[in-house]
Amino acid sequence: AILGPQVVSSVLSMPLQLPLLGLADLRTHFMKCWLVFIGFFMSLCVLKNLAHAFKKNGLSEVLSVLKDLLPVLLQNLLLGSWNPQMLRLASREISLLTMLLLFYFSAQMILFSMARMPFPVVQKWLVPYAMLLGLGWIAPELAKPALLVTLLAFGAWLLWWLA
Repeated sequence: AILGPQVVSSVLSMPLQLPLLGLADLRTHFMKCWLVFIGFFMSLCVLKNLAHAFKKNGLSEVLSVLKDLLPVLLQNLLLGSWNPQMLRLASREISLLTMLLLFYFSAQMILFSMARMPFPVVQKWLVPYAMLLGLGWIAPELAKPALLVTLLAFGAWLLWWLA
């Protein structure tokens, strides 16, 4: 904050050659490292849940846990598939939409668990997310406005769902 947004932006835009990650700007390297970090801890959580489920009821419980975790795992795989140019153009918007989706999945999981109802595996909001991801690879200049519209629509819908 002391340096100001222009200085921070220029530092994050500097190209940097790293041994395993190649040549990219600092922002892209940070995102790659963040995805590896999150992927590691997500894998630990999934494996711990699967081990607990296997001890509890065997393979049938493991399949049930995998079914419940499928939307979150798919969303995290999609997160790692964004076009690097889109990550540079709209990193905040992508992060916000991703976190709102994860919050929505978590709130649903809690609500359905409390009601002792099955968690819906088919999550309709993953479709626009995947479409935005594809648009980001095809036409990044069109994807950012579409991302903003989707973010506004999903945010409004999420507020309505929570009310």
